[in-house]
Amino acid sequence: MMTDCSRGEFNAILAWDIDRFGRFDAIEAGYWIKPMRDAGVRLVTIGQGEIDFDDFAGRIVYSVQAEAKHSFLRDLARNIVRGQLAKASRGEWTSGSRPLGYRVAENARLIPSDAADVALVRTTPVSSPQPSICWLTVVRRSGEKSKSFGVSRCCMGVEDSMSRARQR
Repeated sequence: MMTDCSRGEFNAILAWDIDRFGRFDAIEAGYWIKPMRDAGVRLVTIGQGEIDFDDFAGRIVYSVQAEAKHSFLRDLARNIVRGQLAKASRGEWTSGSRPLGYRVAENARLIPSDAADVALVRTTPVSSPQPSICWLTVVRRSGEKSKSFGVSRCCMGVEDSMSRARQR
């Protein structure tokens, strides 16, 4: 975007809010904003309107709002990590898709799922010639139907849509 900006390929950036433009502190913001201002590119947001970087008040208001949003995100990240560490220290599943062969119990701990899924994991080779293979592909190739995952747990049809795209 900065290369296009310096070449004059556009004259405005439209964003929902200033935090969608960037989540930087005031020092880093200057690094990105100065070349934009020099190229005559405006920042226009739904939340704050047009940000006037040529005006003292516009720069101050932007800086205060950007710092507040930057601080909020740092605090949010710290709180999320704190919560995940607390769950992990209690032995609970922290987040994300559960591993194939497990389910999340009522006490939020991972426990083995049904016997067919556990057997599938135990009989699947650890290494694969395709490093990005997902568990749905493993299930499909094994000829087994995972009871707790159905047929669309991991990829949600991505593999099928990719093969259809290759056929076009």
